[in-house]
Amino acid sequence: MIITVNRLKAPDATAAERIVQGFSHASGMKDVPGCAGFELWRSTDGLQFEVVTRWRSQADFDAWRTSDAFRHAHSDTRGTEQVQSQLAVYEVVIGG
Repeated sequence: MIITVNRLKAPDATAAERIVQGFSHASGMKDVPGCAGFELWRSTDGLQFEVVTRWRSQADFDAWRTSDAFRHAHSDTRGTEQVQSQLAVYEVVIGG
């Protein structure tokens, strides 16, 4: 199993709200082949987010990243141009 964590840092509350709105449509992740889970976490200061996804395999994650569905899901980023993003990918070695 692979866990991906995309850390997002919004410059202000307006951009943070746009992040939440953008991910409010992510419920369709349950239909993405190989996706075993999706969560959006927000820090208590309201400006930092963790986008956490679980994948059966690295190949499933890679297929999602190169899919038309991924491009479509990430096509409307208006108002989030200054959001910082950092992706980390982990392999579950114990648990899961």
